[in-house]
Amino acid sequence: MFKQKPQEDRDSPKAAAGGKGSLLRRRWKLLAVGGCVLVAAGVLAARQLAAPAAAETTYIEVTPQRRSITNVFSESGTIEAANSYEVKSLVRGEVLTAGFEEGDMVEKGTVLYTIDSSDAANSVERAQISLDQAQRSYEDAVNGQYIDADIGGTVVSISVAPGDVVEAGQEVAAIRDDSSLLLTVDFPAADAAGFTVGQTAQVTLDGTYETLTGTIRSISGEDTQSGGSLLVRSVTIAVPNAGSLTSAQAATASVDGVSALGSARLAYQKSQTLTAPSAGAVLLYNALMAENGENEVYASTLGFTVTDGQVDVSAVLLGNLEGPFVAGESTQLPFEPAAVYRNDEAAASARLEQYDVYYYNENTRTVWIYDTRAAGRITAVSPSASAPTAVTVAGTEYTIGTASAAAQISSLNGGGVGQVVTLLLGMDDQVVRVLTGDQADAVFYGVVQSASRSLTEDNGADVQQSVAVACTDGVTRTVHVDKSLNFPAGWLVEITVDENGEQVEAIDPKQTSGTFSQDGGSLGGQVLAENVEILDTTSDGMAGTVRPERLAGVTLDSGDVRYYTTNEEGQIDRLILDNVTGDLWTYGVLDDVRNLVNAVSSDSSTEVSGSTSLLDLLPSTSEILYGIIDGSVGSTLWETLTSSPSSIASWLLEVASDNTTGLLSSILGFLGDGASYSCYIDGENTTLNTTVKYPVVAGGIAVGTNASGDVTSMTQLMPVMVDQLGAAWVKSGEKRYETADDMQVYLWYKGQYYPTTLAKVDAENYHLIGWYDSMGCAAGGKVRVLVAVKKD
Repeated sequence: MFKQKPQEDRDSPKAAAGGKGSLLRRRWKLLAVGGCVLVAAGVLAARQLAAPAAAETTYIEVTPQRRSITNVFSESGTIEAANSYEVKSLVRGEVLTAGFEEGDMVEKGTVLYTIDSSDAANSVERAQISLDQAQRSYEDAVNGQYIDADIGGTVVSISVAPGDVVEAGQEVAAIRDDSSLLLTVDFPAADAAGFTVGQTAQVTLDGTYETLTGTIRSISGEDTQSGGSLLVRSVTIAVPNAGSLTSAQAATASVDGVSALGSARLAYQKSQTLTAPSAGAVLLYNALMAENGENEVYASTLGFTVTDGQVDVSAVLLGNLEGPFVAGESTQLPFEPAAVYRNDEAAASARLEQYDVYYYNENTRTVWIYDTRAAGRITAVSPSASAPTAVTVAGTEYTIGTASAAAQISSLNGGGVGQVVTLLLGMDDQVVRVLTGDQADAVFYGVVQSASRSLTEDNGADVQQSVAVACTDGVTRTVHVDKSLNFPAGWLVEITVDENGEQVEAIDPKQTSGTFSQDGGSLGGQVLAENVEILDTTSDGMAGTVRPERLAGVTLDSGDVRYYTTNEEGQIDRLILDNVTGDLWTYGVLDDVRNLVNAVSSDSSTEVSGSTSLLDLLPSTSEILYGIIDGSVGSTLWETLTSSPSSIASWLLEVASDNTTGLLSSILGFLGDGASYSCYIDGENTTLNTTVKYPVVAGGIAVGTNASGDVTSMTQLMPVMVDQLGAAWVKSGEKRYETADDMQVYLWYKGQYYPTTLAKVDAENYHLIGWYDSMGCAAGGKVRVLVAVKKD
């Protein structure tokens, strides 16, 4: 049995070439197979014949000698020309001339025969036809590389990317002309008979009641009967689009005071789905960057934003969103989404809850969902009460993004300052809808960041207290409270918004414990809601939201959780933590501590004895860094030294034990004063002014602040020699340390820090010192700063 060749081999250029050589090769293979069969049969027969006669073998022993052997070979053959060519006629016909004889010498190109030209002419004609067909095939193949737009409009979807492989007929993009949209509605036939093409029509948008001016595009020529007995005619009206109209918008119309009998959705006047004419790799990007005859970049004519030679495809996609929409109790999306974003973060579920704000792009099957809300009393609107474009609630100003929201807040409809509302926010925190009454009721949980009292003279002179609360949804709300109450920074509070306004009350802790699952979806067996809100806080009122995956695998004690709430399904939907991540600290590197002494020593109080001063006793940054590199400054010594200001005092006393005169008073005086710390934070040289000194000497430091930016604490980071760099981790020997997402990298050279990046240093050419936080944060212990010292 012969194995059939795969289709690609049989269709290959070698197989298609055919010819005598190919035929001989195929026959040779058949002959070779047949020969092998005969040889095998012969060998088998010989073995069978020889089997019975097993003759005895004998050997003769001789002495080898050197002799000459002569072999003579003889054979006969034929002498042939080195190059020969057999002349054959390429066409059929009568030989008219033959101007040569045997033995004549001819040159290359000499005409040997002339043949009747009729058949030759036919062959030439057929060859010309074949050539023309080949040329057209070639042009079709060339044109198959390009996909042309037949209409002008906006690119609303792109289904492939440069480098993708497409099949013939596969959709690659869609374009639609949305410069004007069409509205087709029914009018009474008797009235519509008097309309004319080009006549002006007034179009009213459903929902916002905004009125636009359109033009009649066409009128049906026949009367049709409506659901009742009324005769109607369909009228199509072109509505200019300033950019906000989509096919999701419904509208009605009137012409010369005659109203349409109903409303209908707008429709795009033209659209085109671009398909690949042939299979192959997409080189779409190059085509987009090409220039047309007017020297315009082709991408810009299709609606793409081109910046610095790059096409911003996302701008096109976002520019063609449907929405915003507000979900009801049972709202369903019109399609199954392929990509979901909730509050601008990728999400797995597209489930809509009541009052969720959502947008979608049906062509790319992408949906954006927002459940962010702002609740409280309106304290300001601008630029005017009757036509507001911005509103201030709970101390934050929001841009009004829809006409319906503006109408609800407008003083013309009874809205405005003093109204208790809940704002439904969409993209870019723009107000999409305003809830009032019972719908506006809301509850928020968070931590007090600051409280302040100020003079108000709205109803005579009085004092007003404002409390700023960082809430679990990431919004900081400012609420007016009773001036006689105290709300210290760091307090847990609940904000209630109802028809009476806003109330702030302190709440008791509600704790839990356990280990987060590796996917961040549960805590100690309790499932986290898909839209769970997690807030990390400090006792100074600092707060920041946390993604669940940031806590994957982290174990929390009861003291790590300050408060939590659950939803109707029993899932944790709000979680307030107590300094669990360590991310609320500010990290950097401390400049030489000797500079600190110089900065604060304006008198002789830092002189220890004679010419000896604290400046001489304290180590320089270089001494500390190289001590860490060579191992003379170990982690135990470092931790002991930097555990408290008194530890530094003890160390200074030990180092300067021979100098007793005024030593203790000088050291304690130095440590008791305030200081100005020269640091590098996020690559910038910064000076931190404090009222006390902190146990920091050099290298990486962690700075605690309150919401006002005042320094409340400062501690030394722990150093570790790094000998291996990885993706989001470093290694010191066999111990692995995770690196912070915002880890800072510095080069140290001759008493100076130089901000750099991780890509510019390595463990082969640099001594690398990682500085990690060791403040006891459950999800901390990350390398926050990396200092590189070049090996030279």
